[in-house]
Amino acid sequence: MDRYDKAAHSLGKLRRLPIDHPSIVEELNEVQANHLYEMSLGKSTYADCFKGTLGKRLLTGCLLQALQQLTGVNFIFCMSLHPHALTCIV
Repeated sequence: MDRYDKAAHSLGKLRRLPIDHPSIVEELNEVQANHLYEMSLGKSTYADCFKGTLGKRLLTGCLLQALQQLTGVNFIFCMSLHPHALTCIV
């Protein structure tokens, strides 16, 4: 990481701990290790989300959600969980 000191300062401020506190150092090391692992996986783009079977799954999920919204299923489920909310509609 190029900006390890800035990250330590920000995390210490967020957690209200000194930057040399063991939990801050541990969390920063974990973030750095995760970053290095993700960088080792190679390059990818947002277009990869729409290719192959992943694209089909995404499209299916979006279409199902849109159809649920159009049929009003979400409204029915919300009102069935909170029946007293129907009294406010009158």
